[in-house]
Amino acid sequence: MLRAQIKGPRVALLSLCRLFGVTGNCAACSKLIPAFEMVMRARDNVYHLDCFACQLCRQRFCVGDKFFLKNNMILCQLDYEGGHLNGGSDTQPQ
Repeated sequence: MLRAQIKGPRVALLSLCRLFGVTGNCAACSKLIPAFEMVMRARDNVYHLDCFACQLCRQRFCVGDKFFLKNNMILCQLDYEGGHLNGGSDTQPQ
C-alpha cells in the first residue's frame, strides 16, 4: 500500500496507499474515481495512481520518494527546489 506521510516540515514520503471508499474526482485530471479504486492522497486532494506525479515534469513517484505540495500542485524535489513555480505560500508537502 502507498500513502503520503509527513516527515518534517517540508518533506513527505510515499509509503502507503488505500481504497478511495467513496466516488469522487481526481485532483489532477478531474475524472471520476470509483469507490473501489486505489488512490493517492495529499492533504484534501485525491488522485488516481497514474495521476500522482510531478505536475511539471511528470516524474512518477515510488515508495519512499519525497514530494512537495505547492499552489495545490504535486512537485518532485528538483522542481520544488528549482523554484519553477513563482509565488504562492503552500510550500509544505503532505
